[in-house]
Amino acid sequence: MHKEFRILLLGGSGKLGQKIIKSGFFHNLFSPGRNLCDLKNKQSIDDLLLNCKPSHIINCAALARRKICESDPKSAISNNIIGTANLVNSVLDFSCLGKEPRLLHISTDAVYHCSNGNHDEYDPTIPICNYGWSKLGAESSIRLLKDSLIVRTRFYDPDVIPFDDAANDIYTSSISILRLVDYLHRLLFSNYVGVINVGEKRESDYKKYRTYKPELIMSDLNSIKKESSLPFCSDYSLSTKRLDDFLGN
Repeated sequence: MHKEFRILLLGGSGKLGQKIIKSGFFHNLFSPGRNLCDLKNKQSIDDLLLNCKPSHIINCAALARRKICESDPKSAISNNIIGTANLVNSVLDFSCLGKEPRLLHISTDAVYHCSNGNHDEYDPTIPICNYGWSKLGAESSIRLLKDSLIVRTRFYDPDVIPFDDAANDIYTSSISILRLVDYLHRLLFSNYVGVINVGEKRESDYKKYRTYKPELIMSDLNSIKKESSLPFCSDYSLSTKRLDDFLGN
């Protein structure tokens, strides 16, 4: 069905990018290595677009390590804000030569204000951490493209729960990575434009992840804050009504 399309995947070496590649959902997919495309170097993006001539772009590329974003905000700015702005500028330049490719950009639930959860797409975006601010800055650039889609989400891999404890009073709508990839496939080939939340039902971290790692130790928000020295919100959960209405879930 989609063989006539040419999909460019950026950030293919990351966990989500690898799952997209291996899922089999996306045909005619090209994912360049970091040696072929550095988002901090606009010329490398220009060259890639001219050679690849994509009809669709999935941007998973980001600095997502929150400790680095907090300790080194310049890296967060360089990778997440400037890198994304370079991509948008290159897409606009490339569009002058023909049709603008559709761009799906992966964002985060961390852009929302730390409040009561169940955030919908119109809720205030006032992050409490550098990672959230840098991803919100990236979104600002993406919104300048006519055919763009921003997916706000948080995902996990049921096969790899990389921590030994989880809080019973931190709530998210974290979605399994394979289910997220399925939604990305459906959204990429839709006519949806703008911001959309993608997630599963609201659950505490402890309840969700204990399903896949029974030996998980129950913790709490204050302990997690002390342990990580990072800012945390008690409720990152998302309203997915817009997603459900659009896809008819």
